[in-house]
Amino acid sequence: MFRLCQKLKILKKPLRKLLFGQGSYAGKVQKCREDLDRVQTDLDKDPNNGDLRSEEGLYMQAFLNACKEEEMVLKQRAKVQWLKERDSNSAYFHKVVRGKINKNRVETILGNDGNWKEGDEAYKQIVNYFSGYLGVDSEVCPINNPEDLFENKLNQEQALDIVKEITCEEIKAAVFDIDDDKAPGPDGYSSKFFKAAWVIVGEDFCKAVKEFFCKKKILKEINATAIALVPKVQTPGRVGDYRPIACCNVVYKCISKIIVKRIRDYLKFLVSDNQSAFIPGRSILDNVLLSQELVKGYHIDRGYARCALKVDIQKAYDSVNWKDCKNLVERVKLKVNNWKNKTLSYAGRFQLISSVLASLPVYWASVVLIPKSIIKDIEKIMRNFLWNSGESRKGIAKVAWNEICRPKIYGGLGLKNLSDWNIALLSSRIWKILSGHNSLRVRWINSHLLEGRSFWDVDYKDKMSWSWRNLLKIRPYLRDSFYVQIGSGDGTFMWYDNWHQLGPLSYVLSPREIANAGYNIRDKVSDVIINEDWSWPDEWIRLIPQLGDAHVASLIRGKKDVMFWLNCKNELVPFAVNQVSASLTCRESPIGWHNLVWFQNRISSHSFILWLAIREGEI
Repeated sequence: MFRLCQKLKILKKPLRKLLFGQGSYAGKVQKCREDLDRVQTDLDKDPNNGDLRSEEGLYMQAFLNACKEEEMVLKQRAKVQWLKERDSNSAYFHKVVRGKINKNRVETILGNDGNWKEGDEAYKQIVNYFSGYLGVDSEVCPINNPEDLFENKLNQEQALDIVKEITCEEIKAAVFDIDDDKAPGPDGYSSKFFKAAWVIVGEDFCKAVKEFFCKKKILKEINATAIALVPKVQTPGRVGDYRPIACCNVVYKCISKIIVKRIRDYLKFLVSDNQSAFIPGRSILDNVLLSQELVKGYHIDRGYARCALKVDIQKAYDSVNWKDCKNLVERVKLKVNNWKNKTLSYAGRFQLISSVLASLPVYWASVVLIPKSIIKDIEKIMRNFLWNSGESRKGIAKVAWNEICRPKIYGGLGLKNLSDWNIALLSSRIWKILSGHNSLRVRWINSHLLEGRSFWDVDYKDKMSWSWRNLLKIRPYLRDSFYVQIGSGDGTFMWYDNWHQLGPLSYVLSPREIANAGYNIRDKVSDVIINEDWSWPDEWIRLIPQLGDAHVASLIRGKKDVMFWLNCKNELVPFAVNQVSASLTCRESPIGWHNLVWFQNRISSHSFILWLAIREGEI
């Protein structure tokens, strides 16, 4: 570690010299612009001069490179993560940087005595506040029997896997997993530096990390952390209105990532099922929805005695009012009304809609079936923002919104349709139920709501919880696409699941016909297919000849039935929300010109204008 720190310290001087030698990026752009203008002026006077044309090409390339470097620096300072596909937009980044500087500047602080502090007094107030709990030793009550605290333990093989020797491959993977634009620590070196110079610094870096895991000690130069204060509220006043963010050195971040990766896969063996947050394979929404199911009917005075305690919950999930969804609309308006967005082109505004505005309702869309009125309001805001120079006022749309929400291959812009995306997000909860996901909520649903029945056979009732009713409402959109590949047949419902060539057999056979033939409505495939054969009543064969011609599924004892998603191309693919969303929008034949518009290395604004011209020409 000492060797790495010393080398990085020595390297700072030549790097500073290199930086200052380049001058300001804005000045470099201005100089290249002036040189290019001079050559182009001379070329206008002598257009046949080949030397001037060659010189113009060189100056043009230098100017473009300088603009790109300036934009990269501004984008890094602006911390704009959503802008990936764009035109050169330095003006936007300049405004974002200025806005962040003004927002994050701390000039006054409300002290504990109720008076406003300025200058050094304000800074002293901040230091005293955080010194009260950062780096402070606290007394801890002794634990007599620490073994009693941990009921769940890893076996010998799992424990040894966690503490095995750290490899250079692990270290490199951890470094390259850190985003390039993350703020550097006190040493000033970002992860991008180590990635670019890995061939040179990689060996010393790996030795430093391995030394920590061997000696269990870390140098103070590496452990040093810069604390940045980020406002938690729109108009912060007290010190508590700021959230401290630790800017650590890359070596420290790498060590943390390695530790996290080592223990992450084993958390599920140590943490109880009722803790669903921060555990791979579990979702915090499961506990939210399960709590809502458990408190359903608490106001009815019957059954066993029970008690519920609500602690620090802003919205009561057992009494959701659709007015609460209105904050979705307000959040979208807040983004749209940001004055910095007025500098964006068509392509930039669309990218903002696609990456930021369209992602705002994702949390709500994962929990509830959003009312159509709310979706309509959000789409109205986004539509007006796109066509009216970044403003939310009403204007004339050049292309209908439902056309924009089509995939590019079907002539649209590929923006997600919020209604379809809402259904796709909720479908993941249905998939967990059908695939037998081993979560506390799914086990509770199987034992209390389904009680041995198929999910497709449950009747919709108003007295059910709203979250359960939401899932039942969207069944018609999804049922034919959840396809089961038979293994043992023990987990697949014979009549209701989609596993047969004809689709769900309940489509062609009524419950009465099934019962009259001596079958049970809750039969599994393995209950009906015996010795790789089934015997249908003659009346069924006469009514549905395809039953007799259908291939009999081969059961494989001990093999689990697997749930797939049947996409619009009739291909079986692993379930994914994006696959569901694509299937919901796959309703027509592809157009033939999308590759002419959305080709690789395109200029986004040019492609947008060309797409717009083609669409208007079709009207």
